[in-house]
Amino acid sequence: MLEPDIKETEATWTTQDGRVIPISKLEDQHLCNCYWFSKILWGEPHHKIIAEVTKRFKDKPLPFKPLPVRGEIEWLKSDGLIHGTDIVWKGEVIGSIKHLDL
Repeated sequence: MLEPDIKETEATWTTQDGRVIPISKLEDQHLCNCYWFSKILWGEPHHKIIAEVTKRFKDKPLPFKPLPVRGEIEWLKSDGLIHGTDIVWKGEVIGSIKHLDL
């Protein structure tokens, strides 16, 4: 009997500039930014992102420090999530834009 040739592919994140990066290879801050971005946008990050954050940070992701990519800061502002330099989501400070020269 033949065994099926099933290969599990690694989950990836596609950056705004089109780079495709395996989730396991994302730098720590980039991984956590993906976590927060997807949590805010879709309500829950992909289970592979959650698993990698859990593995690296024991369920405590680094604070959200978005980069000034096209539309991201404007989106956060238009959703009322930027308060001064803090990013506040569901009543909790989850990050900051202090690092940006805006």
